[in-house]
Amino acid sequence: MSGVGQVVIAGEAQPAVQVRLNPEALAARGLGFAQISAALNSESALKPTGNLEGRRAEFPLDVNQQLTKADQFRKVIVAYSNGAPVELGDIATVADGPRNPRTGFWFGTKLAEVLLVFKAPGANTLKVVDRIQAMMAWRTMFSIITIASSTRNPMAIVSAISERLSML
Repeated sequence: MSGVGQVVIAGEAQPAVQVRLNPEALAARGLGFAQISAALNSESALKPTGNLEGRRAEFPLDVNQQLTKADQFRKVIVAYSNGAPVELGDIATVADGPRNPRTGFWFGTKLAEVLLVFKAPGANTLKVVDRIQAMMAWRTMFSIITIASSTRNPMAIVSAISERLSML
């Protein structure tokens, strides 16, 4: 787009399965945090797909790529206790979420993705803003998209420039 020097996408979240172990459920079955981590990692793996979190430790999970949703993980047998299979869902809360829930961009109370638009050197700021707003007009077709600008109103920019020029 004419006048735009660079666009950066920020705040995107990679999907992952979040596992929060229940220490009481583990203790009742004589299981440990590391044992569950090893059981999940033994499913295979080429790259980390999330984290296994406890109160005092955190382990990366390397799990078979065929398992992608929390519902699938809940049914994974992670151990046997007194001869009975223990599914992950029996000892943990398992939910779909972002790979790293501590990062991202927040818009109010919602996780969001951001387009950082930098104008090209020498470009007219107001024209660039007008072009971007015209290009984003399609956004009304999608109710899940909210467009918000972190820059001041273009008319405020015009007013500020006019005020500075009148001082010269």
